[in-house]
Amino acid sequence: MLGANGKDDVLAEGNVSRLRAAPQQERSQARMEAVLRAADEFVAAHGPERASIPEIAELAGVPRASVYQFYPDKYALLSHVAERHLASIVDLLFSAGSSLLTRDYRQVVSMLVETAADYFDTHPAAATLLLGGPFSRAAYLAREEQISRLGTALRFLGANLARPLIMPEAPDVAVIAAEIGLACMRLGYYREGRVSRPMREQAVIASCAYLKLWEESSMRWFSDHM
Repeated sequence: MLGANGKDDVLAEGNVSRLRAAPQQERSQARMEAVLRAADEFVAAHGPERASIPEIAELAGVPRASVYQFYPDKYALLSHVAERHLASIVDLLFSAGSSLLTRDYRQVVSMLVETAADYFDTHPAAATLLLGGPFSRAAYLAREEQISRLGTALRFLGANLARPLIMPEAPDVAVIAAEIGLACMRLGYYREGRVSRPMREQAVIASCAYLKLWEESSMRWFSDHM
């Protein structure tokens, strides 16, 4: 169960970026912001495979030495880009899900899928980094950590419904449900370059079918604790 801060607790878990040190000075912060925007733009246009720190630094108008000061390689930089997109997605999921806390978990799952799919369809770099294949072992581990954080968000929302859906952590039901939904989105992205309406529907059906397996035990837990 998350603390009272909910979303803040989710975003605080882990740290998928591999910053050597966070920029402190205003000038350094502005440069890193420019670098992150440039990396996002480059990935959206060319993909992560072609990305390099020299090219991104040139696009950002920042000396490459300044980039290496904070990111040892492109994988650390792209992981930070992915982390920023994750933070935006989690923020949107909490906003969307919180408005449905009086509804059934199926309606919440449907809204969460729609919200995430809309984000992926309007942010090409996020879709590439989070739905495309991992471009390194570090990226794979970072993505799994990101999915765990999405699962934590789902668990929090489920536990706070008017009729709670309590999701065990062993097995980690919330993370498995998130993986199932994202698997449908990845397939849609692979085949069509977007998350189409049919794939959104399949993501909802598949995730809800899995969560239904835990509905009865959740109802018993709720009854015992009332």
